[in-house]
Amino acid sequence: MKERPKEIMTITLIGINILVFIVLTMIGRTEDGYFMLQHGAMYEPYIIENQEYYRLFTSLFLHFGISHLLNNMVLLWALGSIFEKEAGKIRFLLCYFISGIGGNLLSLYWNTMHDRQIVSAGASGAIFGLMGGLLWIVFANRGRLGNTVRKRHADYGCTESLFWIYQYRCR
Repeated sequence: MKERPKEIMTITLIGINILVFIVLTMIGRTEDGYFMLQHGAMYEPYIIENQEYYRLFTSLFLHFGISHLLNNMVLLWALGSIFEKEAGKIRFLLCYFISGIGGNLLSLYWNTMHDRQIVSAGASGAIFGLMGGLLWIVFANRGRLGNTVRKRHADYGCTESLFWIYQYRCR
């Protein structure tokens, strides 16, 4: 009997991101800022002046092109699968969404303070939050992160190396 994956929330988030990207790619260009703005990307005037606060959330699932999506999903898998196994599904989701929305709020604040109006999207804030969460787990466990890292380290290194080779060759 096949065992169910322990990182079901990580897999679900990756699936949602890929599905959103495929749908948006079928109806337009995900590299186009105006197109992404029409579909929920973050933009300071829309959030502040029009009170479109949902953009702080929806922008977490939008990516500007395949490279942006692949980079974020590789990192989400590498960090998220470990974090979810170590901290559990609920803590994983809390960390992911609080960090993602928090990162968007920080970006919104920064752009407002520097009088910038930038269309932005992606899961980078959430991924940085997972990285911070993993560092906290290591700190709380006095430098240890369980057995999951040893198994994943080689897989992650190989996958990330292939991705960066792909990035380099496509430019």
